[in-house]
Amino acid sequence: MVIPPAVFRELQQPNTPPLVRQWASSLPPWIAVQTPKTLNFALDVDAGELEAICLAQEIKADAVLMDDRAGRNAAIHCGLAVVGTIGLLEQAAARGLIELRKRWNGFARRTPGLTVN
Repeated sequence: MVIPPAVFRELQQPNTPPLVRQWASSLPPWIAVQTPKTLNFALDVDAGELEAICLAQEIKADAVLMDDRAGRNAAIHCGLAVVGTIGLLEQAAARGLIELRKRWNGFARRTPGLTVN
């Protein structure tokens, strides 16, 4: 998995959940931070989405992981396949990599107002 510097910085922001910040402080070896060579400023998205889309195009990524609606629309417009967090979790569960129900229930316990049927 490759992430651009703007996304890496987002993972370390003070408003990022502490567990995510801790995880990002020592990225696993299967994640590399790579700067896109060019940026398409015609895309009307935030810095993280902009860098992710441009990098995905440069490296001919199979897909880009993105939940932001404007970012998803821009990525699709650029011809990229887009996967959201829930879709990624569903794919991991289908491959037996995680127990989705268990993870979802844990998430639901930590998210006020969210219920699991």
